[in-house]
Formats: sequence, structure tokens, C-alpha cells
Amino acid sequence: DFVSCEPHVSETELCAEDDFVILACDGLWDVFSYQAAVNFVRTDLKNGCDVQGCAERLTHRAIKRGSMDNVSTIVVTFHQL
Repeated sequence: DFVSCEPHVSETELCAEDDFVILACDGLWDVFSYQAAVNFVRTDLKNGCDVQGCAERLTHRAIKRGSMDNVSTIVVTFHQL
């Protein structure tokens, strides 16, 4: 109900088994759970989609799901899947 200049920030320690990270604003997380977004990106990457394509598809899907907020998404891979 209000706009805050305080960002939501969290820290997560990554390990060798981590394949990628999704950096996104709340418009994505309003309509995707963390696990659903991971599953979506993992499937796209395994099907040969590049990271830019994965981010674009995830963003478009969030908009189709009805997100009314800013939906900005970046996918960063750590190694080839």
C-alpha cells in the first residue's frame, strides 16, 4: 500500500551444486513461487534456451499470469547444464 526506498535484500551462500540464480523484482515473485521460477528456468536451460531467452520467457509468463507490477528478470548461470 506504500512505496518504500528500502530494498528487500537477502543473502544466500552458494555451493558448487548451484546451477544458476534468478535476480528479479517483486513483479515476478508476485505470481511465481521461488521453486516454480527455478523449475521454469531449469526446464528452459535443459531445452537449449540461452539465459537471455530464459529471462525473457519468465518475464512474459509473469505478465501473462497477471502481474501488475514491474517485472524485471536476470538469469545468471554458473556452469553449463
